[in-house]
Amino acid sequence: MFSLPPDTSGACCEVADQFGGVGGQVQTTQVAMMSTTGVPGWLGESATAYLDQVCRLKGIAQDVSGVLMDVARPLKEYGEKVRETRESIKVLWQDYDDAYAAYERKMHDLQQERVDFARTGIGPMSDYDIDRAEQSCQEEWEATQAELRRTHQGYLEALDEQARVIAVQITAIKDRLFDMSKPHGTREEIGVNLFGDLDLIAVQNEMNHAAQIAPEMAAIITNPNPTPEDLEEFWNQYGDELGNPFVTNMLLTHVSADDILNFSVRVDDVLGDGELHDDILRGVGTTIALGTGGMNLDGDHVEQQALLEQYRDQINLKPGLPLTTRTNSFLEELKNAGDRAFRIPDTAKSHYNPYIHTSGVPDRIGGFDLISQLLGEAGRENPNLTLGSGFFTSTSGEGLSVAEKMVMWDAERFPHSAAANYTDTDSLFSSDGTMRDPMHAIYTLMDCPEALDPQILDQQGTTADPVLAAADRVRLDSVQEFLTSTTPAGMDVNHDGVVDSNDEAMDMTRYLTGGRVLADHYFGFQDGGEQFGKVIQQASMPEPAPDRSQVSTEEWEEWDARDERATRIAGNFLIGYQDGLDVLNSTDDIDVPKDDLDDSYVVDGEDVFGNTNPHLRWWSSLILTPHVEGLTDSLKDPLSSDEELVVGPGIGDHHTFAFSGDVRTRLLGHNGYFVDIGNDAPMEDAGEDTTNGNGRRSDRAPAVYILLTAAQAESMRDLNGSLDGTINFDLDQVIARWTPLEEALFTAQPDAEDRQSQLLDQMNTNEREFQEKIFDLHPIKYLLDDPVFEWAYDAADTLIVEPTLDAIYPTDTVTLGNQSLAHGDLETHLKDATYEAISTHGSFENASQSPAEFCARNDAKYSFVDVDGSVLPYHDMNDGQRKAFDTYLQSESNTLYYDSAINSAGGAIGEANRVHHNAYSQTGAKRDS
Repeated sequence: MFSLPPDTSGACCEVADQFGGVGGQVQTTQVAMMSTTGVPGWLGESATAYLDQVCRLKGIAQDVSGVLMDVARPLKEYGEKVRETRESIKVLWQDYDDAYAAYERKMHDLQQERVDFARTGIGPMSDYDIDRAEQSCQEEWEATQAELRRTHQGYLEALDEQARVIAVQITAIKDRLFDMSKPHGTREEIGVNLFGDLDLIAVQNEMNHAAQIAPEMAAIITNPNPTPEDLEEFWNQYGDELGNPFVTNMLLTHVSADDILNFSVRVDDVLGDGELHDDILRGVGTTIALGTGGMNLDGDHVEQQALLEQYRDQINLKPGLPLTTRTNSFLEELKNAGDRAFRIPDTAKSHYNPYIHTSGVPDRIGGFDLISQLLGEAGRENPNLTLGSGFFTSTSGEGLSVAEKMVMWDAERFPHSAAANYTDTDSLFSSDGTMRDPMHAIYTLMDCPEALDPQILDQQGTTADPVLAAADRVRLDSVQEFLTSTTPAGMDVNHDGVVDSNDEAMDMTRYLTGGRVLADHYFGFQDGGEQFGKVIQQASMPEPAPDRSQVSTEEWEEWDARDERATRIAGNFLIGYQDGLDVLNSTDDIDVPKDDLDDSYVVDGEDVFGNTNPHLRWWSSLILTPHVEGLTDSLKDPLSSDEELVVGPGIGDHHTFAFSGDVRTRLLGHNGYFVDIGNDAPMEDAGEDTTNGNGRRSDRAPAVYILLTAAQAESMRDLNGSLDGTINFDLDQVIARWTPLEEALFTAQPDAEDRQSQLLDQMNTNEREFQEKIFDLHPIKYLLDDPVFEWAYDAADTLIVEPTLDAIYPTDTVTLGNQSLAHGDLETHLKDATYEAISTHGSFENASQSPAEFCARNDAKYSFVDVDGSVLPYHDMNDGQRKAFDTYLQSESNTLYYDSAINSAGGAIGEANRVHHNAYSQTGAKRDS
């Protein structure tokens, strides 16, 4: 009648003991008992690098221990309550039995009284009395039962109340650990909820996830006969995981580079083409990139990548297999796989060119062909994907890197492949064959990921994750080291099919810029030089010099080496670009009849190299912008030695380059760099050419204008510095220093055909638009990020934009090709810049009369001083004030000597013009006057 609650007392005590036991175990773990001074057994960097996180983990461990032990107490209390309740109910059972027995006895006695009375008619009770006694006994029994039921119900309700109280207590204890507003239903969710953003735990969670699915992915990749359904299921289930750096690196413990390349061929065989085909192969390319130590900062993967980069050196993929070890071994596998030819399945042979020049076997495709196309397509699809540093520099310090091997491999087949614009090479991707050029493919993964691009971050008003920024610096260092290396020994540098003494080692940047040109066939780039130009610009961009007093010697040396490499890359890029211009301008190395030379290398009035690579032409201005000091110094005073390029300390902390007189002659010659960049003007029909990507862009300011802005900014700094005494140059020396470069730029625009002239007439109507485009460029911001250049923004219209555009892109096209008129504009500009510097930084203490005194004695409406007697900035003066200011300086020629510096501009231009004319003569042409 009175049910017992389930006997959970033992279970409660057992669970409580388990909670208490686990709590005690957690309390005695190494991390919970750790002192705040370090981790026992951790030495060196590990002893301090993660101490903060370990201390946080210690706190969590101690909290967990306390919670677990606190949970044990209410559980035991509830178990005891269950036991007590059950015992009390058992007492009720006995009370019930006793009451029932008493009831039965009393009723029996009454029945006996009734029998005796009926037999004798004599008794203490009549039938009426017995009826009343029986009714009273029954009522008493029912009352006793009701009381016992109430007592039983009270026991159960008390137990329920105790359960509720205990539940509240346990919930409160649990809430001390968990954020109940976040998921906490699964083990993984509890882990994230409990440890939050504790990186060490997050890494372990990622590793556990990767270890679980990597074998499943490997099983499909190594399946020799996958069906279309298998591949579709693979992509649907694991496609996104191919971008997870933890998963891909774990996957590479189950598959080799050969496995991956064979899988790509099978995918191409089974699927042929289409979206799924391309998606899977790009995923494979992403896996290869991440396997080299690269980064994927796309979407949700950016947080995973940041975790991995923070602990890359500490992660073990398997016991005894550090991640860094597997990365190095995978790079070796790539080099070996690249040298092999992979069999094309019989069912797929119809997709491929029957003549595979890389292997010479009709049913094979070269490993490097596969690697480069997979990487290139992945890089084009994902601008936040990069290759690892080990791809560019040998991880062992010996032998060639993967990138160097690819350069050497490409050079071996270059004459044949380039002659066909790489169309002889089989393409895995039907949509676009540009990635068949292996160098172009690699360029897509050599630039900074967009998520870390300084210009994009600046526009967004955000900063880069310091962990990812540090990892990208390692990548940039390796790219710089690759670009400043020389072509490998034994490489066919001149592409004549023979490796001999004529194949002298060449700087890698120079080779990649102008050395991969095949006369009349291929001019180095698949996209007009856009991607390569971006890579070189980033690699040649100097970083601001750190404060030596705030950095260690090691940090300073690292910066210094990086700055030296950036300068070397810029210098060799310039010479390489000139090499490209010279390919069809020299009869020494090609079989072009001399009489046909002009028709061979000129396209629409432009050298074919520059015409084919208009984007590279534009990028060249950004590449050279931070290095204009070396450029102008070499144009004025080139090296006297036979060395074509030397890099050394410049003025200040940065490096500078210097080139030889021969290089100067080539650059200033009739087919030189300065003539070529004069063709960089937006076209009327500007837009990307969807066929080859070489269409010109109207959204970019012309290259000449960019370089002129840089030259004028730097020359202005020198003029101000000369007056302030911060540099050891007189004003006339500054003018002489910068005139060679500005003369080359002012006269860069060549004679134009009617089509060009009409377009140039439109350019001078957009001065402000050009100004905004120029000042928003990262290299220009780099130069102007100095209080010295605050003038640039205010004076841009009067001192930079108008005279520059008027000179280079005049609306009166009759002046095109007229160097004397350009020189006149240049002289005006040089004088105006000098006036500007004198007005803002000049000293008038030694003058016979102050500027204020001079203005007081002359017409007040032409006064060039403010109410305090200070000279107005030249760019704020009107024409009358400027004339009066010039008159004042001329009147003080014997005291201030400023006028002699101003008048030296003409002589400096004359000297620069003489050198320019000689360069034309030495390159076989006559320069217009």
